Amino acid sequence: LTTHPALPEIDVLKVAHHGSAYQDPQLLRHLSPRLALISCGADNPYGHPSPRTIAALRAQGAAVLRTDTDGPIAVTRDRGLRAVLGGRDAAAQRSG
Repeated sequence: LTTHPALPEIDVLKVAHHGSAYQDPQLLRHLSPRLALISCGADNPYGHPSPRTIAALRAQGAAVLRTDTDGPIAVTRDRGLRAVLGGRDAAAQRSG
C-alpha cells in the first residue's frame, strides 16, 4: 500500500497465507473486496484461517469463502459476480 497508494478497490481477493492472522488491516480496508477467498485445509494445525482475519473481512462487507468449509470455489462473471461452491451458487453481494 505504501508503494502503490493508488490501488483501487477490488471485487475478489485471494487472501494471503491461508488467511493467517498476519494480514495488513489497512490494506484489507483499502482494497475493500466484495468476495474474499481463503484456501486452507480442514483441521490444519496452524489455526488457519484466523478468526480475526475473517472478522475483519466480514466487517467491511466481504463475503468470505473458505476451501476447508466450502470446498472447491470457482468465481465467474456470468450474470454478475458469482461464486460457485461444489456446484452451488454463493452470494457475492456487498452487505450494507
